[in-house]
Amino acid sequence: MDARSAAHVLEQVAALLALHGEPAATAKPFTTAARRLASAEGDLAHLDRDGTVASFHADVQAVCRDLIETGDAALLERLREDTPEGLLEMLRIPGLGPSRIHRIHAGLHVDSVQEL
Repeated sequence: MDARSAAHVLEQVAALLALHGEPAATAKPFTTAARRLASAEGDLAHLDRDGTVASFHADVQAVCRDLIETGDAALLERLREDTPEGLLEMLRIPGLGPSRIHRIHAGLHVDSVQEL
């Protein structure tokens, strides 16, 4: 998997963590690593061999190794499965980020764009 594709996966993980109400400190390592990978050259396996992946937070390393070994991220799939489809649709609305959607969902019990 190329570094930019891996960066996209890490960005998705960070967004879904925020959507689930995880603290910003939980999602931040994923966004930081995604920024580094977005500007990196080569594939993820090469970046693992040169030590770049080892410099990431342990949770990010686990996702990267999962991507290298299987081409998929189990954490991302689990988060997608645990997220109501309507909340994922809400991510497409300009101006609504994952944290705000979480607050809307938690406070108003809104699960879809139609309910919004």
